[in-house]
Amino acid sequence: MPISDADLFHPSTWKKHFSLIPVVTICGGACVMATCYVGYMLMYKHDISLRPSRWKEDAPYKYVEPDQVVRLKGYNKEISYDPEIVALRKEIGSYKAK
Repeated sequence: MPISDADLFHPSTWKKHFSLIPVVTICGGACVMATCYVGYMLMYKHDISLRPSRWKEDAPYKYVEPDQVVRLKGYNKEISYDPEIVALRKEIGSYKAK
């Protein structure tokens, strides 16, 4: 007698094959965490876009400031930036060829 899909989620099946509970729990948890991380990256990362055609004129990473943290976890030590170098990078980045 073949097992139907509805029988797989019945409590008697889990009592009979109790060793599958940790496997299913760990795999399900990993899938949920991976989905949450992809959602986090789509919402908060500046270099990921759902509209790549927009990058030709207006790349999203241009709006990240030098001292803005865009990682999941920031650095512990303070990073100091030379204002002349930051201004030079902005000037070079805003240059458009004719």
